[in-house]
Amino acid sequence: MIADVSPGKKKKGSHATVRRATKFAWRTGSLTRMPAASILHQARAEMATAAAAFRSNKKWCGHCWP
Repeated sequence: MIADVSPGKKKKGSHATVRRATKFAWRTGSLTRMPAASILHQARAEMATAAAAFRSNKKWCGHCWP
């Protein structure tokens, strides 16, 4: 999974974040058969769900995934 998406450190929409997100989306296979605009949208959505999971589960340290 993605390594460093702790809500505290992440700058919103920074280039690195978007790049990480797209890489993650590639891995999940959601980028195939998609125009570029929705690729970015998809990546942002996946980052949002990841960050939400971090916030809801306090046991996670923010650097590691279970």
